[in-house]
Amino acid sequence: MTYKNEQSLINIIKYSPLIFIVTVSIIITGFLYLDKQITFQKEKILVSNEFIKTNKERIKTDVDDLYEFIIKTQEETENKLKKNIQNRVYEAHSIAMRIYNENKDKKSKEEIIKIIKDALVDIRFNNGRGYFFIYSFDYECILLPVNRKNEGGSVRDFQDSNGMYLGREIVNSLKDKDEAFLTWYYPKPNEPNSSYKKIGFNIHFEPYNWFIGTGEYFVDFEENMKKELDITKINQIWSQDFTHLYYKWIEFYLATVIDEFNKEIIWYSIALHHENSLILEALNMAVRIRNITPDYAHSDQWSEYRSYEYFSVLERYRISASMSKKSSPWENWAQESFYWKFKFELWNLNRFDTFAEAIEAVILQIHYYNNFRIHTSLKMTPVQFAKLNYPF
Repeated sequence: MTYKNEQSLINIIKYSPLIFIVTVSIIITGFLYLDKQITFQKEKILVSNEFIKTNKERIKTDVDDLYEFIIKTQEETENKLKKNIQNRVYEAHSIAMRIYNENKDKKSKEEIIKIIKDALVDIRFNNGRGYFFIYSFDYECILLPVNRKNEGGSVRDFQDSNGMYLGREIVNSLKDKDEAFLTWYYPKPNEPNSSYKKIGFNIHFEPYNWFIGTGEYFVDFEENMKKELDITKINQIWSQDFTHLYYKWIEFYLATVIDEFNKEIIWYSIALHHENSLILEALNMAVRIRNITPDYAHSDQWSEYRSYEYFSVLERYRISASMSKKSSPWENWAQESFYWKFKFELWNLNRFDTFAEAIEAVILQIHYYNNFRIHTSLKMTPVQFAKLNYPF
């Protein structure tokens, strides 16, 4: 019995330090693990917050850029509209002054007024929408080609869609100057319940204290501007551009070539850097896919599109270069419009587990855009429109 007790005591003495050391090691390891986990979670939260902040800033930048693009596009269109109607009213004023000067000593006022009205009443412009009106500063309607029954009546209490007294506002705008622009809102002739922005220009006709003017719906003029290039065939103009995309911390670039006729993405290239090779690969592949070259290659003024390499390729293919003015992205409307819709529909690439999956999503979105997405102006997909107009 004594021997067994002694043996147990020896075992305790022998193994206790080891057990103690192992126990302490486990406890210390556990503490270190927990501390590491806590530190890791803190770092994870910190990195996650930083990532969210960075992406919010990127999204805000993209939204701000898009907003600036839309505003500048509208400003450019409005300036062109104003110039258009201003020149037209100058012509009408010139005609009226010439008639007045040639007849003021030979004919009565009533006769001269009739000659002026007869000269202007049938003039139409802006695809038949534009006409000249004449009112007196006492609000009397002198000439209204689209509703001759109103001539002789008063427009003092005539209001636009927003309740603005149009005649009074025109008179007020010309109190201290001979000419002025004015914006109002009014239904289109075939849409009585609508309200569209209309911009007018009026000029004082001093001999009879009239104002001669015209107005144009902004939306109609904008639509005309889109058709100014008169693109009538496929492979007439290919527009080019590139944009940046993000997957987590990776920034990469997408370059595309669009046929302006059927809005199709002919080809694209993807790279981690925006170099000459990015845009040249897209253009070269587009030529190989179509097996033909366009009449014009249109682009913004990025350095890649002004490089010697790029122009050498255009010369080899015998393609004429076309470029937007500096800081005028609206002049590359097809690409800007595509990228805005593309990014919106592609949404957040960070939902994918790998960069390869994100790239695949970009490629599939381009395929969807060409083959399945109905384009508003075409009323069908770009590929369907191309097959109707060009047998590849």
